Amino acid sequence: EAKREQLISAVTDAYLTCCESSLESCKVSVCALEKNLSREATQSVSLETLGLGVSEIFADIKKAVPRITESGEVIMDCEALITALIINGEEAVTRELSAPLSVSVGADPSFIGAEVSGHVILNSAVFVRGKNVAELKLTVYCTVKKTTSYTVICSFEPQCDMMHKKCDDKALIIFFGE
Repeated sequence: EAKREQLISAVTDAYLTCCESSLESCKVSVCALEKNLSREATQSVSLETLGLGVSEIFADIKKAVPRITESGEVIMDCEALITALIINGEEAVTRELSAPLSVSVGADPSFIGAEVSGHVILNSAVFVRGKNVAELKLTVYCTVKKTTSYTVICSFEPQCDMMHKKCDDKALIIFFGE
């Protein structure tokens, strides 16, 4: 495994002029970084289903899964788990609400067919009393990578017992690969 920032051509064929040789080819997958993406976003989640009396909220992000659409847009789908502290008279209870969220991180047609990985950081969760919503501030990070396969030589051995016939009377010998 190696990481480089420049493209190096792989050896795909070989030939010895002095003797026969045997070579073995294999497929190699090469992963290249396409782009690192990040975006800050604010998502609002309605707390109407929890009723009135919400006093405070706590939130966490669960199941963050990045994806690339057919047009090359990178989207982070995640689930926010919001726990609300509700004061009902003199009694305090907690209720949980799960809310699906989607954040568009970036788009490029070159991303089509690429692999994407990423994660989400929840920066803050604030309860907006007048609107009865939770405002979640997120930072989404994604890495887009492309994988390409090549056929390369994985072993090459000369067979010295099978020497080629010498051609001393030739000024130039051209070998054509098959």
